[in-house]
Amino acid sequence: MAESPVPVENGDAVSEAGAGEAPLGTLTALIREAVQQRRRSLVLQEDVVSPDEVVVLPREFSIAGDPGRAAPVRLVCRCLRVAFPVERRCRSKGPGACAALRRVRLEGGGGGAPALRVERGGRALLEDCQVQSASVGVELLGPGSSALLLRTSVVAAEEGVLGRAGARVVLRQSRVTECGADGLSLEAPRGAWVLDSYLAGNVCNGVLLILGQGQAAGRGRPAPLVFCGNSLQQNSQYGVCLEQGGRQVRWCRNFSEGNGLGEKGGSGALDGFEEGRWLGPGDECLAWMEKRAAWVKAVACGEWGASVRVRVERPGKRRADGSQAHEEVDVPPQALRPPRYTEAHLPPAWSKRGPRRARSALEHFLEAQGLSKGDPEARARFEAAEEATREAAREAQRRDRARFDADASAISRARSREAALAKVRGGAAATQRVGPAGPAGQAEAAAAPPRRGPGGVVRRCGGARARRRRRARRFWPGRGGHFGGDQYAIRRAGRVCHRAWW
Repeated sequence: MAESPVPVENGDAVSEAGAGEAPLGTLTALIREAVQQRRRSLVLQEDVVSPDEVVVLPREFSIAGDPGRAAPVRLVCRCLRVAFPVERRCRSKGPGACAALRRVRLEGGGGGAPALRVERGGRALLEDCQVQSASVGVELLGPGSSALLLRTSVVAAEEGVLGRAGARVVLRQSRVTECGADGLSLEAPRGAWVLDSYLAGNVCNGVLLILGQGQAAGRGRPAPLVFCGNSLQQNSQYGVCLEQGGRQVRWCRNFSEGNGLGEKGGSGALDGFEEGRWLGPGDECLAWMEKRAAWVKAVACGEWGASVRVRVERPGKRRADGSQAHEEVDVPPQALRPPRYTEAHLPPAWSKRGPRRARSALEHFLEAQGLSKGDPEARARFEAAEEATREAAREAQRRDRARFDADASAISRARSREAALAKVRGGAAATQRVGPAGPAGQAEAAAAPPRRGPGGVVRRCGGARARRRRRARRFWPGRGGHFGGDQYAIRRAGRVCHRAWW
């Protein structure tokens, strides 16, 4: 399909369609019809699927899904572009001068193109959206391009959010997960604000910053780079990798756990970063209580260590003056999260708890009516209710079941990633424990005479337990360590025991 821009005369609106008239029902045709009717928004009732179409969003135009739908509206196209004409960029200074997507599931990236491309001078807002792409989820090109992601998820893209030189990026309460490379990659950005977001399960780094030696591209003084209240978990390389740190990067209360190579990599410095510690006394957080099987609001009271003392609310307990009662408990550091943790509906990967179970239509009906399940007439009231009321309860049951299935799948993937990374970390640690410490210890072990039994036969020590271990190693050579060679030595209880290789 040819890609020639076709301007639509109405304000600043520009749409891009193929050669000739756009087919009815495609996104370009719907936008053109809305612009001709002098409307600045388009509300989609049904899914729009046109995988070969490249669409340019007009300036100050918004596309939103029907708020009455349980699931977001699917919007499938090859690439969705946000680009302003050069002669009209000077009028795009206000905060409302941006193209917006709301309650939309954007699927794109066909032919190597990103799902959403914000070109030079363009501004985009994604609110309550989901982005899936075979290439790049959100790409920002050139100075002046900016994007705000608010409660938006970028899942299973080759690159999550990619910002070129001079771009501005804002992520707030958003998720970038399971990407084929880095979750958030910024090269000499004009500014970046990443707040209360979740970057996890990416093949490379959660955040990659390449600041360069000079200033960011563009005119004027560059904006700060702020990272606060984020969670960087189970990325295969680093949680954050900072290269060529020539600018100040503010790092505040960011939780990092389970990353393959550690919390931080690169030669740059983060202002406020401390290895292994992200919380201080008086900071608000969420604490996982295993007995309650829930995340509760907490305030750190003690210093960081093997356990952290926090103050939490006592459920169902109040003081004499009627205020909420609190108690202080000690929890492990891995049970703490930032106060606006986006995955608070799921237990941590190491917990034995599962997601909140799905409720039946009867339970949803009783909750809406303010009744309890122990009421003997509950079932009779449900059967006697109007059909519309019962159908609403069944619809709530279907949504709750879909939520439960999604949560179960998410916690299963998180636990699988945690197990894989733990296996990698355990293998790396095992290679460091081979034989006695240092060349001197290994020479001492090699020079020690073997223990001999009656008749001068080399004796294998250890008894029945050692025989069971040897029998297991015949079938699983990797269990218990593999040191190679004709012999290996194990130092235990101050003695060196030689065993012949089997």
